Amino acid sequence: MAYSSVLSKEECISKIVRLLKLNEEYEPKQIAEELITEGRQVLRDYEQVLDSSVFKSLMDDNQSELLRILKLYHEQRWKETIKEDELHQFLQQVQSTSIVHYNRVLMRTAEYGSKFSKYVDPKLSLAIQLVFKVDNNTMNSDDTFFIQIWDTMLSQGLQGVQSYAQYLIPEISNNQTALCVALKSYFKKVLE
Repeated sequence: MAYSSVLSKEECISKIVRLLKLNEEYEPKQIAEELITEGRQVLRDYEQVLDSSVFKSLMDDNQSELLRILKLYHEQRWKETIKEDELHQFLQQVQSTSIVHYNRVLMRTAEYGSKFSKYVDPKLSLAIQLVFKVDNNTMNSDDTFFIQIWDTMLSQGLQGVQSYAQYLIPEISNNQTALCVALKSYFKKVLE
């Protein structure tokens, strides 16, 4: 099923509600909102209320309609919330030069929602995930790895990048403008 290039949050919720095929007694809109925020993995919390074939089709398929909707929503959100030219250009650069990595980060966001930006600045979180090429198993099995990178960036700034040089995306290892802009944005908010 094709979607227009722009979906509002309400349209996403409506499409997800249709996919869930739940009665109103289970509050499908609330579940859909939770899926948008927390990612597809939240469905595991609702396995008992979903039809087993619906649950299986939504969870087992990495090309499922649910994932397409979530990925589209989050990609739009990134483009809408990133106002800084340097960050926007960086997002486009990663998308064009390292599409596999870009899609991996987008898929991670659709799967786990705000897991890696819940307690941190979303722009800096996204910049870190796009600058550092870390496989999903490492990111998901060891939350502390992301937190370590985060803490290093906040305490050491761009100098801290060298501690994780082996994880840098080769195409951008010499261009750390995006991290610099994201760090400035983060500290500006903290100081306001």
